[in-house]
Amino acid sequence: MRMSNLLAMLIQNIFFPRRHSNKYKKSDEHIVLNEVQIYARAEKLQDSTHLSLPISSITRVDIFSKDKKRTNENHTMSGIGVGVGAAVVAVIVGLAIACGCPHVYTYDGTEYQFKGGVFSSAIYSSLEKTDYLPLDGLMSTNGKYKFKVMNSEQEEQNINHMVLMKVPHDAQTQVLLDKTGHVHTFQTPITPFSTSLSNDNAEQTLKYRDGRSYWFNEKGNPSSVFGSVILTFERPAEAKQAKLIVNAKNSLWAGYIFEDFSSLFGTKFQKFQSRQDKADKEKLDRWQKEQALSLMVYIETDKGWQLVDYFPTTGNTSARDMIMPVTIPSSRQDKIRIKLESAFMFWELDYVGMDFSPDKTLEPQLVPASYAIKSTSSSNELASLASIDSKYCKLLQNEYLSIEFDGQGSMQQESYFLVSTGYYHSLKQYAGKPDLGLLKQFKKKGYFSEYSEKRFKEAQQLLAKGINLQVDLKPK
Repeated sequence: MRMSNLLAMLIQNIFFPRRHSNKYKKSDEHIVLNEVQIYARAEKLQDSTHLSLPISSITRVDIFSKDKKRTNENHTMSGIGVGVGAAVVAVIVGLAIACGCPHVYTYDGTEYQFKGGVFSSAIYSSLEKTDYLPLDGLMSTNGKYKFKVMNSEQEEQNINHMVLMKVPHDAQTQVLLDKTGHVHTFQTPITPFSTSLSNDNAEQTLKYRDGRSYWFNEKGNPSSVFGSVILTFERPAEAKQAKLIVNAKNSLWAGYIFEDFSSLFGTKFQKFQSRQDKADKEKLDRWQKEQALSLMVYIETDKGWQLVDYFPTTGNTSARDMIMPVTIPSSRQDKIRIKLESAFMFWELDYVGMDFSPDKTLEPQLVPASYAIKSTSSSNELASLASIDSKYCKLLQNEYLSIEFDGQGSMQQESYFLVSTGYYHSLKQYAGKPDLGLLKQFKKKGYFSEYSEKRFKEAQQLLAKGINLQVDLKPK
């Protein structure tokens, strides 16, 4: 998890940039929003088109994105560990990889604030899924909860169902939904007293939701292809059930690797995507588990590591809290050992806790949308979103859905979740012939992780040699 001072400096400049906004002309938007500015103390002009910069000379890297009412600060990435260097690599190779999924914003009475992406990784109609997005700090304005669901990607996004869930509870109780939508309560989670990570202060890294994340760039088992961490918790006497709570998200590096994988199909990518729409869902789910694209959870038993379940992908735009019920083996008397595993550097893990309080019986309430209008056509989408059926609200790039739910703030404590079902398609076109030889390798269990680690090592070598930029220095 350690990194050099040089990478730390690069990360500081890329992921903790200046917080003010710069103005630009609308006519220059296509230039500004595809620009990376690199500041260095020295330069060497090789010829009229290439500039050679040693890594050690770089003092700042600025990446520009549209300030949508300054609501994108939650997209900013932060973290510790050598894995963060992967984001620098993504910049070097000229890719900006964000969550391919609908982005959700909520209105706070003044502006719309980004909350996260929904049904991430449902990239084919065969993988359509229901997602449960926690909505901390949701505010009612004039008796309405107002949302914008935006397609910011080069995609076709298909929303089948969307409803607001509210869960009333007492002030001492916290609430999360698991990946199936089941309500779980917790009160005072404990954090692990030790971890398998090489960082001397690793348990402190995972104790707080502070952006200091573990990137799954270490292996609990050297012979494994997956990144992992083993967490040890104190077991209360006679405890038989627990709930594992994590705060995590997919990494920017995962987005880069998946983009790289998609490009291997070349001009046949769209044809492949259409074929996957008709594929068997169970087979696709099994393949994703074998590649550990989700965050896999194991518990140690007398017979070795036993799979508990997995946390589904979240996208890389913002971290979220997730919960999972865990049955504790009777043989574990004084401690519980949990292993979290994923494809190499596909997740950022910020916090881990375990709660042993029994679930309280709560009665969630579903609030249907009272208003749902598309930005471009002004079409009423209420019927499309009312139930899980064959009707979809379709969003193309830069379209958004304005959706509202009736409700007033209550004196009683309430937790809110946006429940949404859907899938999306990439509209990207790639060049070249499919790399059939390499693509066949991805049928092998764990090859995504192998490929990710291989690509990262290649990127590390590039970083060690310095950056060789192609620039246009010819007069206009």
